[in-house]
Amino acid sequence: MTSSITVGTADLLRLLGALQPTAIHDEENNVSPWCGFLLHCARNPDAPPGEREIVAGTAGDGWRLGHLHVRCEGQWNRPTLWSAADVRALIAAFRPKLKGDKHHTTVVELGPAGQVVVAEAELSLHAGSGFRLQFTEKPLADYPRMAWRLLAEVPGNRKPTNKDTGLPIEPRPRTDLPGATLAAFAAVAKIIGAPVEVYRYHQREPLLIQIGGVYRGYAAPAHYEETRDVARWPHATVHDPDLPPSPPRGNGGAGLRPNGSVTIVKGGRGDAAFADREIKFAGEFAVDLDSTDDDAGVNEPITEFPAVEHDFEPLCQAATIVVEGQFGGASVLAKTMKISFNRASALLEQLEAHSVVGPKRGSKAREVLVAPPDLPAVLAAIRCPKESPADEGSEQR
Repeated sequence: MTSSITVGTADLLRLLGALQPTAIHDEENNVSPWCGFLLHCARNPDAPPGEREIVAGTAGDGWRLGHLHVRCEGQWNRPTLWSAADVRALIAAFRPKLKGDKHHTTVVELGPAGQVVVAEAELSLHAGSGFRLQFTEKPLADYPRMAWRLLAEVPGNRKPTNKDTGLPIEPRPRTDLPGATLAAFAAVAKIIGAPVEVYRYHQREPLLIQIGGVYRGYAAPAHYEETRDVARWPHATVHDPDLPPSPPRGNGGAGLRPNGSVTIVKGGRGDAAFADREIKFAGEFAVDLDSTDDDAGVNEPITEFPAVEHDFEPLCQAATIVVEGQFGGASVLAKTMKISFNRASALLEQLEAHSVVGPKRGSKAREVLVAPPDLPAVLAAIRCPKESPADEGSEQR
């Protein structure tokens, strides 16, 4: 029995291309069970009717994982595991098909004997001629079953414990990551066209990655040893250049600190690290960074991450979901955007300030105040906020 899907060629190549950075490429010399691109069909209950069929892909090496889905038509009757070499061949063969035809579509068929046939949708898979690619699936038996749990699990406020004392290990402001891990997710961000969101919970917990609201990633810290997470401050040497005095600003420099070079010192030497944690402003004052006030809250677990200033896309995405669905519930918004409930609630607060939704109504969803035809005007207002009258008045004064 065969099963097949039809998918946009650009979507298929974007799916496979975004999974490549986290996949194991040298499979012949690697016996890891993570080898391969695992693809399967599913239904997205949050999508509009008629657009819920999706093909989802997962690829990783245990230290990092990536997961992405795109729309398709039809359903496969089983998951399929493709080798990295076959994926590279598929991308190279079908990328030229997009030149001059961005709407090019592809049919992917799974045969009963483990054969995968990829062909242009305009051609019959069973015809003797036409462009198509054929390869054999990899065995699925050893693929790790915990991959999706790792991607979906949010550590919350739990703390790893010391294996000798059994006591919780306090969070530190440091997590070690290999350069290859950072480069992999940067490459995915370039393909998807969205920034990398990093959700850090503890230096010993994996970091969860989100890119563009459609990609979920997982990055394990590089080290778990007891001695690796004791650093409280960066210790790389910072070299301060000997710059000329800055020109005065404003009212002839009135109210500004005296000009002076900033020197980071250790034991009186200028090549210092931050170990002594003292910053000296020449000719003015010294600040001791060991002050308990400066350290307040440094050991608190990080649970939420504020939106980047002037990054309006998350809010625009939330507005689109709420207005098109005419439903202002935080739970649905969190599930659709793959974010925490608290982050979704904060976005609804911002939408209330833009008069997109009404105020809280207890456990009920907020009232949606904007009709779908007015959505473009709302998005334009979010991306290009106008100055308030109070701000204009302050500038005139």
